[in-house]
Amino acid sequence: ASTKWMLLLDVAPAAGPAEAAQPLLEKGIALAAGFFEAAASGRESCGFACSSSSSRRIAPTIRPDLTLAYEVLASVGGKPAMSFPDLVRKEAADLPLHASMLCITSTLDLALVRAIADARTRHRAVHVIYVHARPSLSVGEREGASQLQAAGCSFTEVPHPQSQWQAQGGVADATA
Repeated sequence: ASTKWMLLLDVAPAAGPAEAAQPLLEKGIALAAGFFEAAASGRESCGFACSSSSSRRIAPTIRPDLTLAYEVLASVGGKPAMSFPDLVRKEAADLPLHASMLCITSTLDLALVRAIADARTRHRAVHVIYVHARPSLSVGEREGASQLQAAGCSFTEVPHPQSQWQAQGGVADATA
């Protein structure tokens, strides 16, 4: 019960084709929902914040009922209210002691690496989950991952290639 997680979701599209943004965001939302479920089953505290202007923040507490979490995740999207690196800095400053941050993003750039390194200076455990649409990381992305790991962060890549994307329209969308 002493574990406190704060999930941070980046809603800004990844660099690359515009059609990649929505499937990557949906994958990030699905990952966040999975972390909420895992926290609930393990009786751990879990909160949520994202860079979307239409979504609200959830403080990290133990919640066996995930209704609020699912409602907030369903409202994610739209124009970002702030950049993801700014959200990381804000949450790192506002979170209670011993709260860990789990950052789900599809953009890995120098600004984010710096923001996460700043969060680590506050002795926060930070884990970055990088969702991308390529079969492997580029040289720049591998360098960013190395910099994060050198700063003491853990890093996981989640490839989500186009072959896994749902086709738009049809019965699946109508019944969802």
